[in-house]
Amino acid sequence: MSDPVFDVAVVGGGPAGLICAITAMTGLPINPPRHFSGIVIEKHRIGQFARYGKLRITHKWHFSGRKLIEFLEAEARGSRLQLLEHEEVSDVSLEESPMVVRTSQRSILARKVALCTGFFPHADLLDLGTLVRPVFSPAEIEAPHLPAPGLPVAILGRGDSPHRLAEQLRRLRPEREFVVLGQPPSPDESRSRWSRILVDYNSYTLQTQVTDFLGSSAVQRRNGYIVADANGNTGIPGVVAAGNIVTPVSGVLTALHTGFLAGLNLHVQLFRERFGHEPLLFPWLPTDGSAAHPLRSS
Repeated sequence: MSDPVFDVAVVGGGPAGLICAITAMTGLPINPPRHFSGIVIEKHRIGQFARYGKLRITHKWHFSGRKLIEFLEAEARGSRLQLLEHEEVSDVSLEESPMVVRTSQRSILARKVALCTGFFPHADLLDLGTLVRPVFSPAEIEAPHLPAPGLPVAILGRGDSPHRLAEQLRRLRPEREFVVLGQPPSPDESRSRWSRILVDYNSYTLQTQVTDFLGSSAVQRRNGYIVADANGNTGIPGVVAAGNIVTPVSGVLTALHTGFLAGLNLHVQLFRERFGHEPLLFPWLPTDGSAAHPLRSS
């Protein structure tokens, strides 16, 4: 029996990957799944770092990332998506038809591919929960959130950036000890030696390990990010990218927004190829279509 060919393979099972996969399958996520098949490949656990954060709409209005992921995961499974956890993509062949996404355990064939890897390279640290905190903000914002004096605070990162962050934090919290780490500590060492592990997210903006599997493919990368347009197009037909890997404006809202647009893009492509016409994505548009919108320029 030959291997199945999925309509969509999504690399990355965080918020961007999940909403992209759901939308590629259904069009609008409020629609039931009908026509297409898809698979999501996640190297750690579905939800990734979003499980440990909060989706903030305003300062006071927010809810837990765990709850968001539970909703999206249930929706994905209800959309007949296959979800693979703890399988890391090793390489891809994006110029073939169908495309090939390879892990250490299997080769996955797909007509379309979405790259939604996120930007955080140390997925194994996620199991440490609140001990790990990714740092996006200036030291003045991070310093008040550090625990009271006790075990040292580790700062994990590459290059000069984590050293600058350590110096800034020492000035703001002179009673604390800060140690810069170039490599992630083991889980046992983490719990026994550090009161907090700050991951200097900014130090990974020049280069990250999460897109190494792209190898010499034609996917364009710049300063660690994948270059994509507003609809997730990478320049390779049928290959889109979304989430924090396409923009330095990090966060769950950005991931959901870019994943949604990339997923709609894939859905339109699949629908057009299978049925020969555009899907009805927004049934509440004016009956004459989007051209009839009163704010549309002539």
